[in-house]
Amino acid sequence: MKKVLSLVLVLTLVLGSFSFAFAVPNDVEGTDYESAVTRLMAVGVIDGYDDGTFKPEKTITRAEFAKLIIVSLGLEDAAKYGASNSNFTDVVGHWAAGYINMAAAEGIVNGMGDGTFSPDATVTFEQAVTMTVRALGYEPAITGGYPAGYLSQANKIDLTDDVDGTVGAPASRGIVAMLVDNAIDIPLMIQQGYGDEATYVISGEDDTDEQTLLVDRLDADKDDYTVTDIPRTEDDLEDNEVVLSDGDTYEVLDGFNFEGVYGAEIEAIIIDDVIVSYSLNDDVYFDAIEYDDAELTLIE
Repeated sequence: MKKVLSLVLVLTLVLGSFSFAFAVPNDVEGTDYESAVTRLMAVGVIDGYDDGTFKPEKTITRAEFAKLIIVSLGLEDAAKYGASNSNFTDVVGHWAAGYINMAAAEGIVNGMGDGTFSPDATVTFEQAVTMTVRALGYEPAITGGYPAGYLSQANKIDLTDDVDGTVGAPASRGIVAMLVDNAIDIPLMIQQGYGDEATYVISGEDDTDEQTLLVDRLDADKDDYTVTDIPRTEDDLEDNEVVLSDGDTYEVLDGFNFEGVYGAEIEAIIIDDVIVSYSLNDDVYFDAIEYDDAELTLIE
């Protein structure tokens, strides 16, 4: 009697979804938030809770969001030195004073218009979008004021793609994670020239090099590689190492799919010689083999 074996047979180029070499918080696994939360945790932008959860439905305060943005900008160390004084009357002595003051210095936050910041108030969706648009450098492109101009610009640069936020409503941790995860890949708007000669362009255009938060602020390497060796094929490798097509050996995190990526092209995000996340540029196609006694037949 014939039996059928499923076999991974061919890898061909196609867009793939992210696969992560990082522990997924149990309350986001299988949700719309999974990819965003896991990648941001892997690159050190956000944290989960000690009980292994992320609590994606929980709201986030304005202070917490200011910290998140400053960390995404790679300015966390600098923010620690700016906690002693503040232009906001309700920020002095607050745990997030350094982050809020740094965000104000960077032009990301303006406060509530009465000299306060309301650090412990929940951040609304439009406030989160506005701060993120400013962090990406797109303030010079805004037309139409707050919040419409910022929401419009966010849509133009794909910042709010697949982000199901509601204007006027608090932004949940899950929504914020999706927003910031989109942000770290978006080309920054940069200034060229100074004073009256200053112009603003999207990096990567007009003969400029593309800059993103992920690569230029979080110091990640993001590039395409082929996985050339895994522990099964190279005795010198540790159980948590692989070799990529640049010839270098990299450490991987728990859950890395060695067999699924061996010989395939991946887009890897690497920090300090560790592959913190990756996506398959190759799709895996399943064919089948029929076997009858000693004869194998490929089913096309």
